[in-house]
Amino acid sequence: MAPPRERAGSAFAIAAERALAAVPPREWSQGAVDAAFSGFEAGAQPHRELLGLFLTAPEDERMRLAGHIANTTPDEDFLPLGAIIIAAEEPADILDPLVGDLHERPIEIKLPVMAEILALPDHPFADEARKTLATYLGQEFGVPGDEWRVAVDSYLAGAANSEREGGQP
Repeated sequence: MAPPRERAGSAFAIAAERALAAVPPREWSQGAVDAAFSGFEAGAQPHRELLGLFLTAPEDERMRLAGHIANTTPDEDFLPLGAIIIAAEEPADILDPLVGDLHERPIEIKLPVMAEILALPDHPFADEARKTLATYLGQEFGVPGDEWRVAVDSYLAGAANSEREGGQP
């Protein structure tokens, strides 16, 4: 993996980094990947095992694993993937399936990750995140900028209040 970038310092970004740090790296080998995939047959969700292998895999294998990890990771365990997206230490072609999957996640996951992307200079998916957030929020801010985080927090608070009152976000 590439050297770390400057990190965003929000509570969400910190929680995502901690979630990724809690994933034990597994020594990559094709046999270990095959064993992880065999977990599908047993009804297990081997996304964490695949993620551990991703952390040590050669770049071409990380590209192959990224889509499988995104497709098998449940919403409640997405934070480590959010950290990988936010950090942008991987080449864009490796991040692409993770960001593509991010668009299919609930707004409570999708919007904070995109706001973190926009808090960083030169993130490869900044334009995509800006367009997506502008659609949801109905407004735009500068990039990089912390205003996106504030607007997303406000939007999500409004959505949560609306749900509690029985309305649509």
